[in-house]
Amino acid sequence: MSNLISLSGAFDISDFFGGYFDDNIYFNSPFHYLPNMTDPWKFNHMGIILGTGEWDNTRHESLRMSAILNEKGIPHFLDDRRWCGHDWNYWQDMLPHYLSML
Repeated sequence: MSNLISLSGAFDISDFFGGYFDDNIYFNSPFHYLPNMTDPWKFNHMGIILGTGEWDNTRHESLRMSAILNEKGIPHFLDDRRWCGHDWNYWQDMLPHYLSML
């Protein structure tokens, strides 16, 4: 089984390319390719953990990713923490907890 742990994830890379868009950007931007997948079999065999917090500047992306995964029926765990933000000191607490869940 494969696992994915996202700590304050950003799932749409298209903003970094000034309007340029090709297959490389599409297939490396889950917000673009996941909604179009007809058979999410690969993802159904993954342990997916999305970690975020109320002060995380990418929180909206983790919530959106969780919604897409829910729409596709892909099991995952969304950990939306209180008093937690987008910084190393939060991730240091989050990662050992997530690793213990695998």
